[in-house]
Amino acid sequence: MNVQDPHHGTARDDSRTRNDDEGDGARGPEPRESLLVRGPGRGGDHRGRPFAPGFRDARRTITVIASGPSAGSFRREHLDRFPAICVNDAWRLHPAAEALYAADPRWWEVHHEAIGAGWKGGRLFASHNLEGGQGPRVRAALAGRGLELELRRVVFEPGLSQDHGTLHAGGAIGNSGAQAINLAALAGAWRILLVGFDMRKVEGQDHFFGAHPPPLNQPSPYETFWKGMWSMAAALNEAGIEVLNASPQSALPYWPKLQPGEVDALCARTS
Repeated sequence: MNVQDPHHGTARDDSRTRNDDEGDGARGPEPRESLLVRGPGRGGDHRGRPFAPGFRDARRTITVIASGPSAGSFRREHLDRFPAICVNDAWRLHPAAEALYAADPRWWEVHHEAIGAGWKGGRLFASHNLEGGQGPRVRAALAGRGLELELRRVVFEPGLSQDHGTLHAGGAIGNSGAQAINLAALAGAWRILLVGFDMRKVEGQDHFFGAHPPPLNQPSPYETFWKGMWSMAAALNEAGIEVLNASPQSALPYWPKLQPGEVDALCARTS
């Protein structure tokens, strides 16, 4: 299987991406050490205190949950199987997840009160854009609830960041899902399970909950999103980090798409 640049048709070898763990539960090759040893973040408020969840399997799996329509039908018990990073409104499905990431300052302005009242999980992350505008007010309100909103510097560079204080945007315009994948890689994941990464409308819906409220109800440039993620996919493959997509109808072309029965089998494994 190849990771292919959708803009130029350039194939990149990702034959190591999927380790099926069939039969005797054998693991594939471990990721390269270069992605497991990283320096500190780059100054300011986004110094980059490492995110290090407690792994529950030998493959160090992290689930990254986006808010595509398929997330609504994903089995809830599977959301608890591995440490999880929720993206944007996906926290509604798993409010006790290990982390929540949302890049857009407007999203935090709209939702910080609900997060303050309902979040029961671990760490909260946003982009460095929360340093200005309404960001200080939002962060102060969350702090009043005992919640710290940590900032990460988001840069428009290809591949993966290896700096705990920095995330790569995921293409020319970037998206929170791609940045959450980078966060999972920095956390030390050897396998990343994607949930709700449909990257397209499903039966006319963009999200499992319907439409965003104003001012967030803007059209999503899905094709631009997923095409922009190809260099990140190639970098994950190069690092030996396996990525599996639990959305069979996803428009993302880079990773194996699992059927529900395959997800059940994956979550039932003990290694």
